Amino acid sequence: ETYETLRQWLTIGRFVPGERIKIRHVAAELGVGEMPVRSALQRLAAESALVNVPNCGVTVPRLSRAQFDDVLRVRLILEGQAAELGVPH
Repeated sequence: ETYETLRQWLTIGRFVPGERIKIRHVAAELGVGEMPVRSALQRLAAESALVNVPNCGVTVPRLSRAQFDDVLRVRLILEGQAAELGVPH
């Protein structure tokens, strides 16, 4: 649940690019221990959704203009296709 919640928060922009995610704050907000948050953050970092900065913690990556354009292009294609496939149902 912690992983899914953090993933959703990243998707909706709850954290801003460059922001350092503090384990204690997230754990308190979710009402869970620090270990599930730490595990979820490590998993998201392994998926490149977050950046693990040595001696600093985990941060939200900053996207270049080209990276942002790529993400936007892929989302437009996928969301359009999902809507097209969903119409008959």
